[in-house]
Amino acid sequence: FKTSRKVVEALGRRDCGEALKWCTENKRRLAKAKSTLELSLRMQEFVEIRRAAKLAEAMAYAQKHFAPLAKENMAYVQKAMGLLAFGP
Repeated sequence: FKTSRKVVEALGRRDCGEALKWCTENKRRLAKAKSTLELSLRMQEFVEIRRAAKLAEAMAYAQKHFAPLAKENMAYVQKAMGLLAFGP
């Protein structure tokens, strides 16, 4: 329960780091369940970067983290790219 508490507290601060760490540790289990949790967390981080008007950083983040997920989640990734043009 310590891990879940740390994840929940971090998410309350808009920090997805702990949750993404958990996703990495449980990657196989998430894949087996066909979970989109990692994608959702990556999207949230991307939104926060874009909200801070850091366009170059947002582009770099998208290239690094969305490219590997794009094949299976193209529509979701396309919505994320719309944020670059129009903002959150």
